[in-house]
Amino acid sequence: MHHGVIGPLAQGAPYAFWPTGKALPEDPDTAQLLLDPYGRAIEVREAAAGPVYFSVFVEHSFDWGTSERPRTPWRDTVVYEAHVKGLTQLHPDVPENLSGTYAGLAHPAMVKYLKELGITAVELLPVQFHIDEPHLEPLGLTNYWGYNTLGFFAAHADYATQQARAAGPEAVLTEFKGMVKQLHEAGLEVILDVVYNHTAEGPQGRPALCWRGLGDRDYYRHDDAGDAARPRRRGAPRGDRAPCPGRPLRVLAHWQGPPRRSGHGAAPARSLRARHRGP
Repeated sequence: MHHGVIGPLAQGAPYAFWPTGKALPEDPDTAQLLLDPYGRAIEVREAAAGPVYFSVFVEHSFDWGTSERPRTPWRDTVVYEAHVKGLTQLHPDVPENLSGTYAGLAHPAMVKYLKELGITAVELLPVQFHIDEPHLEPLGLTNYWGYNTLGFFAAHADYATQQARAAGPEAVLTEFKGMVKQLHEAGLEVILDVVYNHTAEGPQGRPALCWRGLGDRDYYRHDDAGDAARPRRRGAPRGDRAPCPGRPLRVLAHWQGPPRRSGHGAAPARSLRARHRGP
């Protein structure tokens, strides 16, 4: 295990990693370096070869006041699974500038709608930072559902209002946490759906984004020929070697902590079990 301390970093500073001994690209500002797997925010930059991603340093505080999650007993729980954008985009009573956003989900019109249905918990499809798979772009398609995670610790900025996105990662987190706080105060729990059985890393031949460049064989299972399992979506993360076994727990602690969401759903949990191959 290697470690080091770099800093101090300014709030909102972009940063990335690069392997020791490998030549740094001539223009690091437009080349795809390696994201921090524990980064709290991700910045997208447009380059000639396509979008490139940088981690962003964020230290964020939020006034939760006396807000606490409702802790509805399981026997009384009614879960409404929803997509942040899909649930609010066309609701006639949600203001246009809030449609399809975290703030839109916490709007009184949405809260009233959910309460009238008898809902006690909202389970949100992935709100972690995600991107589209490369094969979708030529087809003019996008990954609407969000099951292609690039940052497990970063909120998906595209679900924030235009005002929050323009203000930066801190404002995006404030809007997200404000949504959770308002839903909790309305008696609604918040459950987050997280996908661990694959990541947004592409196959060999495409630039590594994060885990593949930091430790391909540590993060992903490979077949006997040395090829990654399910390479198109860079699937089958390892569960039997560090640093993988603790990653879901760290993600859980992150979202359960300061953001204070009420629950955590892993899809599918069976992909997390360790595979013991002998001593």
